[in-house]
Amino acid sequence: MSKVLKSIVSLAIIGSSLAFAAAPAKAESKVAQCKRLNHSLIKYANQLPEMKRVRDYSSDMSQWLNASEAGLKQLQSQKFTDPKIRSFQQSTLNVLVQAHNDMIGLVESVERRDRSGYLVAAKQIDTDMKALSTVGKKIESYCGRSK
Repeated sequence: MSKVLKSIVSLAIIGSSLAFAAAPAKAESKVAQCKRLNHSLIKYANQLPEMKRVRDYSSDMSQWLNASEAGLKQLQSQKFTDPKIRSFQQSTLNVLVQAHNDMIGLVESVERRDRSGYLVAAKQIDTDMKALSTVGKKIESYCGRSK
């Protein structure tokens, strides 16, 4: 469980540190910042491994959680001058950190063979994905469709 605790602590730092991030020295256009945000989100999604093997669930989840944490750190490291884009970045990070933590809860419930805990975590992950979709629609509305 120490990996799980380490992951939670790292994500708490990610979530809280964005507010203190300095703006980049060079001003970018809204379009350039939108492209960079979209690129970061696509990179995050693409680096998550697919969960295919039921037999090696623990190893798959460990890989997924590690990839998720690395992606969150990369997304958090991006600096934006546009206040709306910074807001979208923070909202996205908040949802993804919550989803990451809910995945940890899902893993723990599987390890404990706790069906009710599993169902609660799975429902929360579904809620997280709906929240992520809402943020995505706001980004699309502000930035336009990614090309």
